[in-house]
Amino acid sequence: MGMNAGVTGTPTFFINGTVLTGAQSLAAFEKIIDSELKKRPGKSD
Repeated sequence: MGMNAGVTGTPTFFINGTVLTGAQSLAAFEKIIDSELKKRPGKSD
């Protein structure tokens, strides 16, 4: 199942279609999550 999803290593994280493989910093997660939040319709700042 993991191979079908494109998992090539552990840990692997999926965030709205973005795949992060391997150990990631908090900054890496923040960058992707912030980017995804800006894309959502009806966002309020």
